[in-house]
Amino acid sequence: LANQGCTTSKARATYIDSADVCSQHREPLVESQEYFARNLVAGGIGGAVIGGIAGALLSKNRAKGALIGAGVGALAGVAGAYLKSKADQAKDKKELRAAINTDAGKDNFQLNKFSDALNRLNGCRADQLARLKADFKAGRVKEPEARKRLADIRAAMAKDADLVGEVLDDAEERNHVYADSAAKVDDVDRSIVLAKAEAYQPKVNRRPSGGGAKSLPRVQAKPRPKANTAIQAAEIKRKEVKAEFEAQQQALDDDARDVLFA
Repeated sequence: LANQGCTTSKARATYIDSADVCSQHREPLVESQEYFARNLVAGGIGGAVIGGIAGALLSKNRAKGALIGAGVGALAGVAGAYLKSKADQAKDKKELRAAINTDAGKDNFQLNKFSDALNRLNGCRADQLARLKADFKAGRVKEPEARKRLADIRAAMAKDADLVGEVLDDAEERNHVYADSAAKVDDVDRSIVLAKAEAYQPKVNRRPSGGGAKSLPRVQAKPRPKANTAIQAAEIKRKEVKAEFEAQQQALDDDARDVLFA
């Protein structure tokens, strides 16, 4: 979460390709990448060690700092700078907790948008592969051309994976900042803040028969733990997006291997 001043132009130059028939579905993912790559602290504070952030240092107002608590301890880097920036604006612990969870809620909203867009993108890839397979089987596309198109689709899929990896890595780092900050406010371990979300392992449905977008696997809703805070909800959603994407990528890889064996 270091300074990302050139993120927007770089991301768009890297991931937006007008020649890609699925580009319109990748556009919202790039927007998510730009969102999650932004600095959490105004002014671009990030990467520096912020030591000794205790109750009195959490705010310019020492009385307010005492309300937050002397047991807050020290946080390093972005987490320390983030917590200080929020504490400077909070009247008490309740308001500070609310501010942190408000930020986590915004991230969770963005993750939900990202998930929907990612499903559309992977659906587009699945349809690409299904059409190529059908065209090759019907003789409308000869093998050399089919191999070239397949290589192009595989290259696009690899770029999709790079983009998704960037978003999920940044989303995880941001939520760890929220969780660590909330934990310091109440002088508890991060595991207490995340609760069941920390150990949650999403389960993915078996892939339905057939091909195309409708055959892609999805995360099961039933094992999902209840989220009591926005921080927990964001952690749960991030894990589900990652598990679903990995399962869908495996399904797309299987489809790609099957194209020339129609």
